[in-house]
Amino acid sequence: MDWLTKQKTYVWLIIILVIINLTTLVLLWSGKPGGPPLPEKNDHPDTNKFLQKELGLSNEQEKQFQQIRKDLFDSTNSFNENIRLKKTEIQREAFRDNPDAEKVNTLLNEIGDVQSKNERFMFKHFSELKKILTQEQMVKFNKVLD
Repeated sequence: MDWLTKQKTYVWLIIILVIINLTTLVLLWSGKPGGPPLPEKNDHPDTNKFLQKELGLSNEQEKQFQQIRKDLFDSTNSFNENIRLKKTEIQREAFRDNPDAEKVNTLLNEIGDVQSKNERFMFKHFSELKKILTQEQMVKFNKVLD
């Protein structure tokens, strides 16, 4: 092959590769699906149905179970929000010119108190769940938790 024929071959090869690349990009962009739907705030998975099926809850037990779990989520959300606000105050205090160590210690103690209340509430929550479950259901529930 002479020099001119080589050049023409290279030009056509480049044109074909550019067309293939553009076609691939168009196919990828046009066929790109949207992302998964974003969960709503405070959107908890429906574990009630799962637990009802796994534990064999009666309708009355299911209603009690749902109420106890609703109370738990409402309370833990307020506990977590309270802790988040106190942590934000600590961060603000850390970036001041003269941070107040006493205020930070007070906030840390308050966070500990809120966390302690949260843990007590969790204990109460599981104690209430235990009251509505039969012994057989309790064994299944412990397996699910593990």
